[in-house]
Amino acid sequence: KNKIMIKIRLKKYGRKQQATYRLVVMPSTSKRDGRAIEELGFYNPLTNESNLNADRIKIRLSQGAQPTATVANLLKKANILPK
Repeated sequence: KNKIMIKIRLKKYGRKQQATYRLVVMPSTSKRDGRAIEELGFYNPLTNESNLNADRIKIRLSQGAQPTATVANLLKKANILPK
């Protein structure tokens, strides 16, 4: 049976030059802005503002979801992942 890796990654929203991102759970094979399994928060790199659902993120990580490098950095800043 083929197992698809589930990733926690950023999904791009907003205007050109003013992107914001949503933190989402999706299969590693789907495209960046494809349908997500679940939304876990958002991140705005322009204002450095983020709103993360820590409880759901911890549950997803315990289920084996792998964060991308950028998401891992965000989670470390928010003290959700150990540094």
